[in-house]
Amino acid sequence: MSDSRTIYHYGAPYLEQDDIDAVVDVLKSKWLTTGPKVSAFEAKLNEILGCKYSVACSNGSSALYLASKALDFADGDIVIVPSITFLATANAPHMAGAKVVFADVCPKKGIITPETFAGAIDRAEGTVRAVFPVHLNGVPCAMDSIADVANQHNITIVEDACHAIGGGYSIDGSMVGSCAHSSMSTFSFHPVKNLATGEGGGCHNK
Repeated sequence: MSDSRTIYHYGAPYLEQDDIDAVVDVLKSKWLTTGPKVSAFEAKLNEILGCKYSVACSNGSSALYLASKALDFADGDIVIVPSITFLATANAPHMAGAKVVFADVCPKKGIITPETFAGAIDRAEGTVRAVFPVHLNGVPCAMDSIADVANQHNITIVEDACHAIGGGYSIDGSMVGSCAHSSMSTFSFHPVKNLATGEGGGCHNK
């Protein structure tokens, strides 16, 4: 008996011939991992985003973990993350030693807002060290207003921009993930993201 169910692909990235040629060039080179292509990729990200430092990672989850470790959390430190996101946004600071407090999100867009961020600060029992706003499905958070709230409480901002490379803010023309309103930003280059490298991620600092 044949299976008549429709099979849907989890991810079907659009690849052009120059993408395929670039991969073949690497496969024919002496560098299958690391090497000059990685450095060139990091440099290009810096150029596009206007950041000073970029580190290519194995995936977006490891990029979030690198950012979390860079914050050097002390016992009892709290990180606020939105309640709607991939689990890595919460896992990364938790694995780095922080306690996670979830913030509500906009019911229409699924993203943290300045108001829900402030509400999570009020509910937190301890020192809030950082907030990880997530630009969900390409929709950017109101980073200028979130930064206003964070600055009032001396809270570090790490953007989870895994869904949103190439996006921008109409208010000031800055790019999502450029660290215009944050200390660090992270990206994912998984096949279902809007820029795919097969797998991979990036951690960026201004």
